[in-house]
Parts: sequence; structure tokens; C-alpha cells
Amino acid sequence: MCKLCGGTYRVAYKGAIGRLVKACPTCGPAPEHIRKARRELLDKKIADAEMKLLGGDAA
Repeated sequence: MCKLCGGTYRVAYKGAIGRLVKACPTCGPAPEHIRKARRELLDKKIADAEMKLLGGDAA
């Protein structure tokens, strides 16, 4: 496991306005299968939150 990013493929840098997140310079960008899995998990969380807010009715 990379000591810089800890296996997340992302590194946060402190900028003038806030934090800037970029791909790890050691590992490079995340592989496609990992990005796809993260996106599916995020989409599921968003759908669950929408269902909770709308009282079970899907929009």
C-alpha cells in the first residue's frame, strides 16, 4: 500500500482557498474498476437518500 495516499489513489493538497484533491503521484489515477465501484456505491447512497426524503416514492 502506498504510504502517500494510503491506497485511496487521491492526495489532498492545501491551497490558498481550500483543499485540492488530485491523483496520487506515486500510484496514478484509480483503475476503472475501482472508479466504477465507487460511483455505483455513491449512486446507491443518493438513491437511498432520495427515497428517504420523498417518503418511499421514487421520482
